Amino acid sequence: MVGILLALQVNSWNEQRKMVKAEQVLLIQLRTDFRSDLEQLEGKIASGSHIVSASSVALQYLDNPTDVNRDSLFKNLSAILGWPTFKETKNDMNNTGRLQLIQNEELRSMLSHWPTEVIRVQETEQEIKSLYLDVILPFTIEFGIAREMVLSFYADTANLGFLLDRKTFEHLQLDRSNKAPPLEEILNSVQLEGILMNTMTINELSNWESATLKNIIIRILALLDEEIVEKNTTKHD
Repeated sequence: MVGILLALQVNSWNEQRKMVKAEQVLLIQLRTDFRSDLEQLEGKIASGSHIVSASSVALQYLDNPTDVNRDSLFKNLSAILGWPTFKETKNDMNNTGRLQLIQNEELRSMLSHWPTEVIRVQETEQEIKSLYLDVILPFTIEFGIAREMVLSFYADTANLGFLLDRKTFEHLQLDRSNKAPPLEEILNSVQLEGILMNTMTINELSNWESATLKNIIIRILALLDEEIVEKNTTKHD
């Protein structure tokens, strides 16, 4: 009888060791993933801030059209051609059951709610994308400024945070269109004013949501660090 109980105890101890080891592997992987997510999200926020700032400057040009430089106008206008996105690292913990390996209740809860937090940010990103595809792109083509906008977009490195290799578009050496509307007509466009205002507003909202998501990531990383250090320390004691 004693032998059976001892065998059960040893088996239970071995299973516990396996679970602790599996949890540590998961925690370390999650730390790598969320560090990557944080870096990507910070880049998205920086790009969104650039769009907000550039849109604001362009609006000021429209409000005060005296002595506006065409190059400066299009440098700022071109920022509205971008839409920063965040694509989190997929781990599928909720679907695979691995989430139950995590013993820290706060961490487990935050990871459980993480997909919902990401969806909230991505829904606003979809609105920005729709604004570009349904409003901005058709307007620039119909108004005759698409060529000038695209050339200005790729000429400004502040717009190219999403590119791994910024030399990709160095071959775009086209001259500006000789069919584009005069500067005065552009500055008097009511539709352009509305586009800039909407672009600035929705990107500001996106950055607020992204800042909230960033704080969640920072808290998750802090909890991961605590759990990894604590369990590794216990293991060596």
